[in-house]
Amino acid sequence: PHGFVDNKIDSIPVYKIEDAISGYYLRIRVSDKPGVLAEITKIFGDKKISIDAMLQKEPQEHESEADIVILSHLAVERDINTVIDSIESLSATIGKVIKIRLEELSK
Repeated sequence: PHGFVDNKIDSIPVYKIEDAISGYYLRIRVSDKPGVLAEITKIFGDKKISIDAMLQKEPQEHESEADIVILSHLAVERDINTVIDSIESLSATIGKVIKIRLEELSK
């Protein structure tokens, strides 16, 4: 009735998302003041997650907040989530960190 022999199908284990390994895009809104970037990069270093690229645009004259965009090298999602929790607990962080998993197409 199924159109295939279901007793030939093996159970495939499903990874927990916390075990996923990926590069990550993170966008972080922060107060524009000295030392914030150093605090954020130290959090990455403490978790041994390497940063592939980073961008911080200069805020307009009347703005006191800036967005920092970070692309990480491959990391375990559990570790990235720990990094995000630490970044969100900084007094300079405004709101939630935006996270997107990255897929490499060149391999």
